[in-house]
Amino acid sequence: MVEKAFAAKTVNGHIAYLISLFQLLVEREIIQHNTFQGIKKHKEGSSRKNQAFSPTQIEMIKPIIQQQDPKVWLFIQFIYYCYLIPNEVRQLRKQFIQLEKRQVFIPNYISKNVQEGYVTIPEVFYHELKESEVYQQSVDFIFQGHNPNKPISKNNMGRRLHILIKELELGSDYTLYSWKHSRVVAAYNAGVDIKTIQCQCRHHSLEQTDVYLKSLGIGVNQAINSIPVL
Repeated sequence: MVEKAFAAKTVNGHIAYLISLFQLLVEREIIQHNTFQGIKKHKEGSSRKNQAFSPTQIEMIKPIIQQQDPKVWLFIQFIYYCYLIPNEVRQLRKQFIQLEKRQVFIPNYISKNVQEGYVTIPEVFYHELKESEVYQQSVDFIFQGHNPNKPISKNNMGRRLHILIKELELGSDYTLYSWKHSRVVAAYNAGVDIKTIQCQCRHHSLEQTDVYLKSLGIGVNQAINSIPVL
């Protein structure tokens, strides 16, 4: 694992997936023993990279990007509302977006986990996307590069975001990826159940989602405060 330079978090995610997969085979009596059950997970170091934005920070950032670079804001909304990563968003083709079904299809060749799947387009983003200038145009890639037959370059949107929010002096720990983490934190604190988060994140298991939530520093679910008083 060290030779391949895989992060401990990545290794643990694969272990969790294999444990779940082989446990299913045991339950279906296809095999007798889950050989991955006893594998120890790697110790994960803490990292502040791709920190989630706070609600206050988002309030400061939103009008700046909306006014100065609407395409970057649309890009961010795909990350935020659909729980996608930047590299998936930049490769989205218009044909992948099933607007009336409120779904985005993620083919395996652009997917972070190399598996195809669907994510939901929330109602608030549905209306924004439907009326966006980019979506209404006759394009192949939603975010096309100088060559219309190719997507925008890998670091283009990240550089543009950095320039837009540079004066806010938030630091290098905040990136395009931060918007996905921000959405998950907001959803969890609003009481969205972990199964829904798992499906939208396209995680292999609830255990993987639980590890992910802990990595974001999420503690008490704020929905518990809404329980009625005796």
